[in-house]
Amino acid sequence: MGDALCRFNPIYGQGMSSAAKQASLLSAALAQSVTAEDPLAAAQAAFMGQVGVFLQTPWGMCAIADFAYPGTRGEKPEDFEEAQRFEKDLFRAVMVDPVVHRAVLQVSQLLAPRSLLQEPEISWRIEAVSASAAA
Repeated sequence: MGDALCRFNPIYGQGMSSAAKQASLLSAALAQSVTAEDPLAAAQAAFMGQVGVFLQTPWGMCAIADFAYPGTRGEKPEDFEEAQRFEKDLFRAVMVDPVVHRAVLQVSQLLAPRSLLQEPEISWRIEAVSASAAA
């Protein structure tokens, strides 16, 4: 598995966790497909149908941060400027709000999806810290 589907900048420390989660996902897909008419096709469909959703969290965290460096190759996401502002506000909140800090740790350690950072309670806390910093 490893870097076969998605390769991360090692500075974020998510490569091994991602590979382990992908291996677990593959194991489950293989186990569920044993009785299928075409077990390999069924396992492939099951795995590929789920792995993309899983990879969105670590990829999203790495890609935005890496594009802050001018030498980074590739196409920037359409919402790059907005994502950079959010990341700046997020890390400002991490420094002062333990609830946001815990959420970021859960996401960065792949224990929770990146969407956790968009949940109303977390968003409100991030916005509150950002507003107080701007005042």
